[in-house]
Amino acid sequence: MFFSFNHASVAVYCDFNSVENAILTRIGHDFESAFDITDFAREGRFARDINYDYSATISKTALLVDGEDACRQRIDFSCENGAIVDPGISCWLGIRDGSKSKAWAGTSEDNMCPCGALGSCFDSSQSCNCDGVQTTIHEDNGWVTDRSKLPIKQMRAGGVPFGTTATVKVGKLECFKEDSGSSPPESCYEIKQNGDSIAGDYLIDPDGSDGEEPFVVYCDPSFNSTHAQMIIHHDSEDRTHVVDKASAGDYQKMVTYDGVTIEQFDALFSNNISDVYIACVQTIQYECYASTLLKNDMSWFVDRLGAPRTNFGVANESVSSCPCGIDGSCSSASELCNCDFDAISWAEDSGDINDFSATFLPVTQLRFGDTAGGVGNEEGYHTLGPLVCSAGPSKYE
Repeated sequence: MFFSFNHASVAVYCDFNSVENAILTRIGHDFESAFDITDFAREGRFARDINYDYSATISKTALLVDGEDACRQRIDFSCENGAIVDPGISCWLGIRDGSKSKAWAGTSEDNMCPCGALGSCFDSSQSCNCDGVQTTIHEDNGWVTDRSKLPIKQMRAGGVPFGTTATVKVGKLECFKEDSGSSPPESCYEIKQNGDSIAGDYLIDPDGSDGEEPFVVYCDPSFNSTHAQMIIHHDSEDRTHVVDKASAGDYQKMVTYDGVTIEQFDALFSNNISDVYIACVQTIQYECYASTLLKNDMSWFVDRLGAPRTNFGVANESVSSCPCGIDGSCSSASELCNCDFDAISWAEDSGDINDFSATFLPVTQLRFGDTAGGVGNEEGYHTLGPLVCSAGPSKYE
């Protein structure tokens, strides 16, 4: 479909069905596939212009972005053997006005990746997982949602000397426009109050037009007679192998939520609505073979505030335990998790992380260890469910 802005036309893909209250517009480009970078040691030495489909110029695409309610582009950056991000200095995003963004994708804080903004990077003294001393693969991914920066015009990278590797890719530009012409609703509960009953993806704006950009979540307004349900998915829901990681927390998996930044989560849960209660839950599971979980402080997850937590699937957020440690059903009566028995056989610990006041979820990072023996000797698998929240006039637990 062609859109015209001040006599400037641009061809785009339009989706009138995926989002219940908004039209999705998408523009692809020539830098969507993963691209390996090596032997670019100097700051910003690697430069790649992004050419949008159908010869859509940056200026024309910027006009489209300005007319939308929300836009987003995902950035994926992984590193190995010493490649660094060092956002705004070694690597940066060239934004639509030709300047460089000092903030990386996933946060608005300058010279930071999401883990740096949370204080939870693999090397806690650094601002990104890919910075500091690292010999294995790490990642710094996230979404750019600030429309004043979109579309991304150029990728610049450095800090990748010979013998190191970085892999980068930039996602399609996606934009959303509320199809009634009014402002997006504040929450899934407001959608329920407005009389809508259809479950599906919705564009919401928790803190209004003067706050963070709106974003898309799944809403079920008819969850029950009093509450609406909200679900936000992420990129780490698949069962994922953990192996060849010896020390505590040696394995790290950042959890990137679909189109939502750290600041947007803050807006979602900081909005002061005195007569609405929000409660959230995430399921978590760890399958282990001769690999411990909480014993010797081997594993933990990180919450949205950057705090490490070990309430591994239990309701009480202050308790370090798996569910079997609470009810006394673990494989060994002396342990708090089935996996902590360290048996040479497969075991499992799983449960719900409950956040009845929406103060710390979602999970933003997973950390595991004790799998140095390799496949068939010491290994594990983790699975993390989407963030599921209910909102209504009273607590729903």
